[in-house]
Amino acid sequence: MFKKIKPSVKQTHVYTNTQFIYHENLQKYFWELFKPSERLQTHIDRENQKIEHPYISITCRFLTLIGDFNDPCNIGRLTEKEIDEYFLKLKNKIIEIYQEEKKKTQGELKVLVTSDSITFLQFISKLSFVHIIRGSLSHVDAAQGECHYENYEKSFLDLFMISRAQKVILLVTGKMFQSGFPQFAARIGGKTCQIVKW
Repeated sequence: MFKKIKPSVKQTHVYTNTQFIYHENLQKYFWELFKPSERLQTHIDRENQKIEHPYISITCRFLTLIGDFNDPCNIGRLTEKEIDEYFLKLKNKIIEIYQEEKKKTQGELKVLVTSDSITFLQFISKLSFVHIIRGSLSHVDAAQGECHYENYEKSFLDLFMISRAQKVILLVTGKMFQSGFPQFAARIGGKTCQIVKW
């Protein structure tokens, strides 16, 4: 499945979160094959400085439910009332998880929230203990014309920041998507992703 490549050979790596996630040596091979570029590492360091404290990661994937993400997997769109209900339900669950985890740490704790919905990120960032990574979101399959690094930088930042979290959680309720993205990030960070469905 994984193969050693001579360091002198020019390499292009393509990321996927499919079956590799289940490989027993995923973490080892990932860090042998991949290293953040200088630019990406600078931005990872910047996010770590902003977050300041130990943190857990919570991911919420909506695909097209909110209407602000161009995912090729169109599962429909919620009404404004339904969106409000989902957001409130998720907010309450995030507060509950934060309070439980804070009791365990007995110190400062932040929650890194990642999502494919900028609308949700703006909404949830109002909680004082929540940290979000700002930037644009775009699905690689939805690219039109020339691709620019800036369109995908947030996804790379999300991946590496999730991998560094003390705990990784994926929230799934209603029609939300059970994403492999935080599961992959957790595995490369040597953790398992806890999937919370309710």
